Amino acid sequence: MDKKNIEILLVEDDEAHAELVRRAYRSRGEDVRLEVVFSLREAREKISRNPPDLVIADLFLPDGNGAELLPEGQRHSFPVMVMTSHGDEHTAVEAMKAGALDYVIKSDTTLADMPHLVDGVLRQWENIIQREQAEAALQKAYSQLEKRVEERTAELAATNAALEKQVAQRQQAEQRLQKEQQLLRESLELQEHERKLIAYEIHDGLAQQLTGAELRLQTFLQLREGGPEEEAEKNLEAGIQLLRDGLVETRRLIRGLRSPVLDEDGIVAAIEYLAQEARDREAIAIEFTHALAEDRFSPTVETAVFRIVQETLTNACRHSQTDRVRIEMNERDGRIHILVQDWGIGFDPSNIDENRFGLQGIRERVRLLRGKLAIDSAPNQGTRVTVDLPLRD
Repeated sequence: MDKKNIEILLVEDDEAHAELVRRAYRSRGEDVRLEVVFSLREAREKISRNPPDLVIADLFLPDGNGAELLPEGQRHSFPVMVMTSHGDEHTAVEAMKAGALDYVIKSDTTLADMPHLVDGVLRQWENIIQREQAEAALQKAYSQLEKRVEERTAELAATNAALEKQVAQRQQAEQRLQKEQQLLRESLELQEHERKLIAYEIHDGLAQQLTGAELRLQTFLQLREGGPEEEAEKNLEAGIQLLRDGLVETRRLIRGLRSPVLDEDGIVAAIEYLAQEARDREAIAIEFTHALAEDRFSPTVETAVFRIVQETLTNACRHSQTDRVRIEMNERDGRIHILVQDWGIGFDPSNIDENRFGLQGIRERVRLLRGKLAIDSAPNQGTRVTVDLPLRD
């Protein structure tokens, strides 16, 4: 938030206290518009006409409690900070539970330090807004995916009904109907696994970043009250960085729901895009070679190949500590062969957790397409993931 344009409404019936806050801002030389009112009635009138960027309210005013300015049911579009005298901490804590972002015990020192306290509240408010925007983006993406699944399920159900009608009319179509029904069941199963894979990626990336940010910010709040100031600032900066990383991960997940490059230009262009994106993000060398007889394959095969390479490359970048990755794709005898190799720290394949989300997603895709998967690795020996898939759906 631009400090040159901040509008603050101070609700304080003690002129001496209000003047201390005015002096604090004048001494800092900031171009902040600080407006003072002396009652709840005046505050409500000001807010209704022009909501400020921040409200600082004394809890005890001539016509009521400053906590009445807090939202009821839905929060305001601006943060609220409360002030109280010594001995009123319990009341202030209750106000925090009701929606206030911070409280100040009034003294000459704290009032003179009000600009610094306000900066902290505004940063906290900006973090809240960013988190809510990220959550809204995720919810929108999830809703769109649900709609696509519902539409596809309806189409499949209609196809199934048409096939059943043909079987009733012509006995000789029974074998074909059985085959189509099996394909329908597997298609529905694949859709369900698509949902799980999205959950896997959120768990491995975004959820961990948001959890880390929350812990860092909680530590900052604890240290701010009496801990080393430098340590508190480090935790605040780390928390903010994790939230920024979470926003980047959110955008990546949204893009990953369906690659426009895959739809428009095919699997080779889509893998090249993945490799370049990883080079830019991870700063490691990624080599991609291919030898394919056809430019395009069926949507099912293209999507499976894209997701397998995407997940394997993500695992290599996140966990292997490698400085280079090699991706190969070639076509032989009606099958596509994929290799993703790194020269990182490796691991023991016999100790792989069956619930490890990235590898589990690769296994499921290969199984549903009746392909073959091999994972070759050892500690300090790097990792080779090879996949063999039929080119027919």
